[in-house]
Amino acid sequence: MPIQTASAVIGDLARPQNMSTALEGVDAVIHSAGLARGMSGVPEDDYRVLNTEATIRLARAARRAGAKRFIFLSSIRAQCGPTADTVQCEAVEPRPTDAYGESKLAAERGLAELDLDWVSLRAVLVYGPGVKGNMAQLMWLARSHFPLPLGSLGARRSLLALENLLAAIEVVLAAPGKLRRPFIVADPQALTVAEMIAAMRHGLGRQPTVFPLPAALPGEKKSTSVCPVRWSPIPRP
Repeated sequence: MPIQTASAVIGDLARPQNMSTALEGVDAVIHSAGLARGMSGVPEDDYRVLNTEATIRLARAARRAGAKRFIFLSSIRAQCGPTADTVQCEAVEPRPTDAYGESKLAAERGLAELDLDWVSLRAVLVYGPGVKGNMAQLMWLARSHFPLPLGSLGARRSLLALENLLAAIEVVLAAPGKLRRPFIVADPQALTVAEMIAAMRHGLGRQPTVFPLPAALPGEKKSTSVCPVRWSPIPRP
């Protein structure tokens, strides 16, 4: 049986033309395009143009086209910096620490001013097939045959499996009533680096071979949590 697919409309969010026409007949918009934090050499103005202004323009076009819900894939960096001393949740006042996080938070606040049902998903680090950056480096370490002295690193990082992100999108698509708010999205359990390496090596059918470092020397600081989060339940249909 042939698979039915929707038509594709290719455009430039920075130079939009006829977006309302392109969105005609669409029930909901899932907006995931933007300028990633990991890109280098980009002026801060580009974050504002692409992550903030383009998002708001697209949401306005969705409202004119009659879309019932606008789902914005934001980032945990709209909530906090790369590390946090306390557990983060939606009730905590957001305090982004860089231009990327500020642009995402500004987009959320722009959406809040529109007459449109919107929801922002503040996703933590997403992992899955094709992952890059720090997670790819951890995978390289996990594939190595070296015993790793990482067992004493106590900082925990909240992660998000790609399939769990997709599940969250499905939930907010079908959630009843109006949302008009952000949600932090993460896997249930935050992990240490050692636990990540051990899980990866377990998946490879190998022993973890992760051992603790020697006791901390006098005056050394303990590791802090790496943006641990707690999230509110998303209304289910």
